[in-house]
Amino acid sequence: MSSILALAAMCKCHDIIVRTGTPSLEDREQIMNLLDLGDRHHSASLRQTHDEIPNTDSYDFVLANAPLMVLFSSANHAVRIQFAQSVANSENLPPDFISAQSQWISLIRAAHFAYTGLLQVQPELPLDNENSLSPPVLNFPYTFPQSVSEGLGDLVPEDGPTVATRQLLLPIVKASSGPALERLKSTAQSTISQNKTALTSQRDGPACHGAEAEACLVALDVLTNIMHQVFYTEQNSAPTTPIVNQPTSITDSPLPTDFSKVSPWLQNYLARVTSATPQKPLRRIITSFLTRVPAEYLKVVQSIIDVTPGGACERGVSWANQVQSNNTSVEQLALDIFAHWLVLMMLLDGVWWIGQTGSWELERVILSKERLGWFKEHEGNWWPQSMHRVVTESKKYI
Repeated sequence: MSSILALAAMCKCHDIIVRTGTPSLEDREQIMNLLDLGDRHHSASLRQTHDEIPNTDSYDFVLANAPLMVLFSSANHAVRIQFAQSVANSENLPPDFISAQSQWISLIRAAHFAYTGLLQVQPELPLDNENSLSPPVLNFPYTFPQSVSEGLGDLVPEDGPTVATRQLLLPIVKASSGPALERLKSTAQSTISQNKTALTSQRDGPACHGAEAEACLVALDVLTNIMHQVFYTEQNSAPTTPIVNQPTSITDSPLPTDFSKVSPWLQNYLARVTSATPQKPLRRIITSFLTRVPAEYLKVVQSIIDVTPGGACERGVSWANQVQSNNTSVEQLALDIFAHWLVLMMLLDGVWWIGQTGSWELERVILSKERLGWFKEHEGNWWPQSMHRVVTESKKYI
């Protein structure tokens, strides 16, 4: 019940902002109270879930609670962004009103592995034949098709873009995504080659750098696969990547459980919402990136964006010095891949619990690159930044 109440509070906040446009002082006070109420119910849900985990008869409760907690985390982040953008004097909001931390990423990933952890000890479960428990097959490099299909013609409400985004941004992203991905792959090949050379010359160099580079390649392969699913119809040939993954890091490894104690309807539901089965809704296809990439890759990305402005920078701390840059070229590649995925996230602005998250986070990534000096002269037309500029400029006239 606490998770439902927490999510309901976020939904009410969203409705108030949409209804009023620019919230009045009374509306702002109500929104702040609802946000506080949501946080308190979410904390209560976390405590209750923690207490129930050792109880083997409570798997239904724990697993049914997981997707609700994911929705709350995403909605809480989106609503706070929405509220800050709707308030003219947003500088009067508390410094930590919009968290700079990437908790929304971690919670989405946690719900996925809560489900796949059950599958690992139940290999006889009847999943679709094409879904194995093996890690995704790396098909890198992959030749992106030259033409795009009209695979997004029949979107349902809350599935992806708003009307304005579908009419303006979506065609631009579709038309430019192929060349952009090719440039990203070329950058990745050059970075990995340079990284291998550097590691060879440093006999005692850290082994983790090689693992991070390989994780970036896997992430790029996942991004390629998702772009193909988003922009191409089923009639076009495409590389297939198993959706259900084994944990890619010991930090992702779930505890063994007995899946037979989970209700069949909940098994099927969790398989869909955690992207453990092939997806149709656009929002699930795009957000599955977070559950399909290696943990090592996300660790690199989060180490950078968790200290991006919105947090320490605004409190007078030297933000750029907080980024532990031990292997800059690989970190740049990881952030570039993440930025390309955030462009796809901008297509989900019609999903109320995602909203402007893609645009907001991409702006933070762009600022990260600028302050770290990671923009090169030839990157004047960096694709993610160009797509973000389209969104920013279009808002002035729509």
